[in-house]
Amino acid sequence: MNTPEDFGVLINLPVGVCAVDTSLNIRFWNRRMELWTGLIMDDVSGRLITELFPHLEADLFLDRLNDSIYRHIPQYFSSSLGLSIIPEDKTYGRPMEQRTSIVPYRRNDGSDEYALLIIEDISDLKKEVEAYRKMKDRAIMALNEQIKAEKEVFEANGEANLYLEVMSHDLNNYNNVVLGYASLLESSKEPNLQKYTKGIILAAERSFQIIQSVSAVRKLKAASSPPVSVPLDNAVLEGIKRYSHVDISYTMTGAKVKAGSLLVEVFANLFGNSLRTGGMDTKIAVVVEDASDRYLIHIDDNGPGLSAEEKDSIVHCSAEKEANENKLRSTGLQLYIVNKLLDRYGSRLTIGESSLKGVTEGSRFSFALKKG
Repeated sequence: MNTPEDFGVLINLPVGVCAVDTSLNIRFWNRRMELWTGLIMDDVSGRLITELFPHLEADLFLDRLNDSIYRHIPQYFSSSLGLSIIPEDKTYGRPMEQRTSIVPYRRNDGSDEYALLIIEDISDLKKEVEAYRKMKDRAIMALNEQIKAEKEVFEANGEANLYLEVMSHDLNNYNNVVLGYASLLESSKEPNLQKYTKGIILAAERSFQIIQSVSAVRKLKAASSPPVSVPLDNAVLEGIKRYSHVDISYTMTGAKVKAGSLLVEVFANLFGNSLRTGGMDTKIAVVVEDASDRYLIHIDDNGPGLSAEEKDSIVHCSAEKEANENKLRSTGLQLYIVNKLLDRYGSRLTIGESSLKGVTEGSRFSFALKKG
């Protein structure tokens, strides 16, 4: 019995292909089938497939094979059925997971009808799928561990924030008590007592500002909203309010700038930095200049000024941002917060000589904010 010419293109396919006619006689057997079974085309041509492989007489197979030949319905045998349509020869060297499709085929002239058994060896594919599943399981396990760890960190942060809030509240209560007693002493006409009282009040106000600064750091870590339009006057006046016993001058501008709710911390911390270096008799002035699409803002003081090394440290830290954050922290908490906030607002801090009248020393901290 001759092999139909139609099947010639199937001879070297990387899958097993067997064709049977309506009588279930084998009419084609490609080289992959020869490799898997150890039987060549001449051995099987014209023989009943059920004679060659008796296990195929089972209804499960014959019904599907007949449906394919006579009703032209394609059939599919999943590897999960555990059924090897064509048992591989032991000399092939390894067991084989098979996935089989039965496809009806009719010659162009309609003279003959066949069923094509297309058999795939999916052993390697199954191993890859199994390896993928294991990898996926490991990834899911690692992800769950990460989620668990992040949850623990989140809960720990929440607890830390609660402690911080309670501690800040208690410290502020003590500061208010100190300020209350100091205010009573302030009415004294004794010069030395007035001086000491002012020192007590300033220390309490600075303590309050440190608490506010720590709270600002927490807010910085928690939020990253883009700059919005805010009134400049409100931020400056709120910063001045935190140092009610310090001589801070400012002329209202009505300006609006692109910043955020934490802009007040920029002014409060720059005021605090001036007091840190200049002491309780420090005078401070806030100057605003209109410069095209932005406002230039200067904070002048009459303190002792900063050394060249201190200026260089602050300027370089402001420019290098995250890459030099440890060095930035070395400038102090207040300037650290200022630089972080200005970076968020698209600005940076510069340092010059104070412009206060009659001042030979002192510092000028400057930055620019876009108009809002």
